[in-house]
Amino acid sequence: MNKSVLNIGRFEDPMAKNRFEGFKAKYQSIEPTVQLIECTIKPDIDSAILKIISGDLDVLLLPLKYAPLKLQEQVTIATLSVRERPNYQLVFNKKHTNISIIKNRETLQIACVNEALMLQVQQLFPQHNYSLQKNEQQAHDLEKHDAIIVAMDEEWITNNKDNKVFTFETSELVPIAGTGVYAGLCLKNNRELRKKLMLIHQRETAHCTNIERKISIENFEKLSVFCSQNVQGNYEVKACFLDKEKGFISHRLSQNTYIGLADKMISLLRS
Repeated sequence: MNKSVLNIGRFEDPMAKNRFEGFKAKYQSIEPTVQLIECTIKPDIDSAILKIISGDLDVLLLPLKYAPLKLQEQVTIATLSVRERPNYQLVFNKKHTNISIIKNRETLQIACVNEALMLQVQQLFPQHNYSLQKNEQQAHDLEKHDAIIVAMDEEWITNNKDNKVFTFETSELVPIAGTGVYAGLCLKNNRELRKKLMLIHQRETAHCTNIERKISIENFEKLSVFCSQNVQGNYEVKACFLDKEKGFISHRLSQNTYIGLADKMISLLRS
């Protein structure tokens, strides 16, 4: 049954606010009479998903990189945004005078927000000291670190004009699965809502993120994986992880279709 009001959940940060406004504009372009109520919630994935199941939320908007690889059976990912700014950025404390310090200085204190990222950075710049700061507020405190490395989709840390910022290509630092994409989750049995959400769903995004999530579910340790479509239309996937016996493993694959690409990469990573 169609509803005249939809409760849309989002987390309490500026990026989520922007994403809600974008979602609202797109959804109301196809169903302008429906009122979308913005519901800000704490960034607790499990409790947020329970709000969908209980009926408190109709749609939950969240970064796809935070969405569980195995969702509760009542819930589904119904729509994905276009991918925006998946790159990592190196953000320096303003006391440093030049971005080249990362190559020229023997030791810096650098914070990383996930283990997969830290693994890669250690391969690029082994001379520095790294710390894992899963608490984003702590990681973003540049008074306690010489630098942090954070995904560009965490825009609120990189907009300080006093900070010095260097952007890595995704070929240099591979993002974790789903980076740069926002997902809309809803009840699986709400077919009417899912039909509407499918109208704003980005299928090309899904082709790539489905590959990333299928590889991620295999539980490779400290895995980073990124899939994109190049200007020729070929799908390219890059993945790296920590093998307990062989150490750091990195591979790339490319083909003209996304079909079977995840399975090929999984086989290559296991070889």
